[in-house]
Amino acid sequence: FGVGTVTSSKFISIFKSRLGLKQLPCAGLIGLLSLTALVLPMTFTQMAVPLLVIGFYGFGLSFVIIQSTAAMNAQGQLPALRGTVMSMVSFAMFVGGGIGTTANGAIIASGSIRFLYAIAAVLIFCAALFLWLLLRRIQQEKTLR
Repeated sequence: FGVGTVTSSKFISIFKSRLGLKQLPCAGLIGLLSLTALVLPMTFTQMAVPLLVIGFYGFGLSFVIIQSTAAMNAQGQLPALRGTVMSMVSFAMFVGGGIGTTANGAIIASGSIRFLYAIAAVLIFCAALFLWLLLRRIQQEKTLR
């Protein structure tokens, strides 16, 4: 996960220049496939280590692309309130981390870590698509003005 986050931070500018907002659905798809790869070692034990490495790497990569794109665009929409925007982003990350830890614990306790990864895969994909659609709409409204 950590290597994926570092790698993505080095390549975000390349992704953005080549893909523009299309980097978001691409990152969502990478996150979906990566988290799906984390379920496979429970089925195919011979491939456990490579699948876990690929899964966590891809999840870190997609997370940073989505999170940084959301933060940068929020700052761009409210340039006079950049500090407030960043404090809200940080607040949301910490609150989300607390809620996520509690929810993840409940999901794991209820039976299967596979279900946890399946939910996370769908959520990261949906979050990326939602952000992409929102930012695309904002761009379209700006061009109409």
